[in-house]
Amino acid sequence: ADALGRIGAGPAAGPLQARLRDAVADVRQAAAEALGRLGRAAVPAVPLLLELQGDKAEAVRRAATDALVKIVTGTSHDAG
Repeated sequence: ADALGRIGAGPAAGPLQARLRDAVADVRQAAAEALGRLGRAAVPAVPLLLELQGDKAEAVRRAATDALVKIVTGTSHDAG
């Protein structure tokens, strides 16, 4: 997930979205973080990231929130 997010390509959003539903919290967290790095290219993932606001794992909820902010503002992890 991390590598796909670092590529910064819109096509990476699809595989990352699938990881948002993974049974392992660390995988969901990594996917959310990677989607955040994609910025606006990850807009299609917004509904799933919103669902993660109710995730049982705090780290997943936090990563989803951070990703949503980056997607909406068009910023990436590397940009700040």
